[in-house]
Amino acid sequence: MGREKDLSTVVEITHKDVPRELDDFQLQKRQRHEHSYDMQMDQPTVPEPIERVAKRVLDRLFGGQSYDADEARRLAVAAAEKIKDETLGLVSPRVRLVVQVVVTESRGQAVRAISRCVWDAEKDRCMRAEFANQQLRAVASVFAIYCE
Repeated sequence: MGREKDLSTVVEITHKDVPRELDDFQLQKRQRHEHSYDMQMDQPTVPEPIERVAKRVLDRLFGGQSYDADEARRLAVAAAEKIKDETLGLVSPRVRLVVQVVVTESRGQAVRAISRCVWDAEKDRCMRAEFANQQLRAVASVFAIYCE
């Protein structure tokens, strides 16, 4: 009739061959990102402390600097990273930060920048800080976006 399966070749896996540390790491990662199904903010984003941090970082990094395109690029990246790192503790864990730093040479010209995105006016915030001297101008924009 039909062919019968030889069940003597079936292997039963009773455990994973993965180091214990990796299992703990994966468990912590999974627990940290579980859905809470809570749609309300636990704490609103307060703009003033974030603006103070951004202003302090800009003053520290750009104070006494003259404009050099390559150096401005490096300092803009460093400023954005530093602002992000120092403001993460000031927002709820469900808030994502986007930090943008623009550095231009001061020659009397104007710069206009526009940002657009889907925005919840009750939960999302935009903060700004500026630095200017005779040679350069730096503007940091910090967007705090609540993720439901």
